[in-house]
Amino acid sequence: MDLELPLQDTVLQFTLLATLALLVQLTVKRVKLPGLIGLLVLGIAVGPGALALLPREPVAALLGEVGLVYIMFLAGVEINLDVVREHKREVTVFGLLTLAVTFVLA
Repeated sequence: MDLELPLQDTVLQFTLLATLALLVQLTVKRVKLPGLIGLLVLGIAVGPGALALLPREPVAALLGEVGLVYIMFLAGVEINLDVVREHKREVTVFGLLTLAVTFVLA
């Protein structure tokens, strides 16, 4: 089997990603980090910006965006509103600064 990067075989891509995702999950749990951190690092590593193991395709971009929306949803679900209310000033300042930086850089 001749391997070229980026991988073109869909079955090989899926198998490689599933195996790496499992190994990353096990590894980050050993160092007591959330599994999501490991998956994010894995995605960055195999994507076109680093190792470029996977080709840049519209379907992959769409799945990446869906994954990002899912991560944001999970973050919203896990927010403790009592803590947010307790730190209103800090939360407001952080939100406004984030918005300002986004407008300046974009």
